[in-house]
Amino acid sequence: MARRSEGRWQFRERVRGIDRTNLAIALAGLFLILVIVVPRIYPPARRGPQCSDLASPIGGNNRSILAQVGNDTQNLELNLSLESEVIRSNEPLRVNLTFVNNDIGPVILYLVPDQQATIGRDQNVGVDLEITQVGVAGVVNDITLPPVAASYINPRFLHLLGSRSRCTEQYEISPSLLGAGGGLPPGDYRIRAFYENNNTGAPPVNPDTPPTATPAYPTSQGVWTGQVISEEVRFTVIAPGAPTPIP
Repeated sequence: MARRSEGRWQFRERVRGIDRTNLAIALAGLFLILVIVVPRIYPPARRGPQCSDLASPIGGNNRSILAQVGNDTQNLELNLSLESEVIRSNEPLRVNLTFVNNDIGPVILYLVPDQQATIGRDQNVGVDLEITQVGVAGVVNDITLPPVAASYINPRFLHLLGSRSRCTEQYEISPSLLGAGGGLPPGDYRIRAFYENNNTGAPPVNPDTPPTATPAYPTSQGVWTGQVISEEVRFTVIAPGAPTPIP
């Protein structure tokens, strides 16, 4: 019994002897290693949460002071990846679009749930996909939508992406949308994405949430506007019965 009590005392003395500063540095280093390593061994960690699951801005037309620092460029980046870089002509193309906020303040994204991405470059609000066949000029097809004037946006379509954060939206492009004949013909293709918005939003006449006494957005809802373009990704379309090529 005496030996057991002595062992406990020695253990407590060792714990007390640990330098708390060194322990904090070690824990911080471990956290940094996890942040770097986890995304490499678990790719979904690089994508962040679903964008359309992010909360709407709270507080009427309130805004983070950090979002107004500097020239307010709202540094937004768009990354594109595919679930598979080889698809059959009768299969959908599954696209992941990751929005990366490199700004020191939050960005307000306008995303309508379950909204289909369109093929072409002329949409003014939402996601456009530009698909070209390698060695062939012009896009696969083109869909034009009219310009969108500033108007009130339902808050449930607004999503607050925090500073230095990222989120991802998934899109499934059906074969009928990819090609007039029910899919793209076999071949090699390039795809890139555009996210565009020209609607800053307008405060409602009778808002559900009254604006603050000193509103940061006196004439709008502060939605991010502009255009961001992803990098180009290549993919291959094969015939329905063809074997999958070995990389």
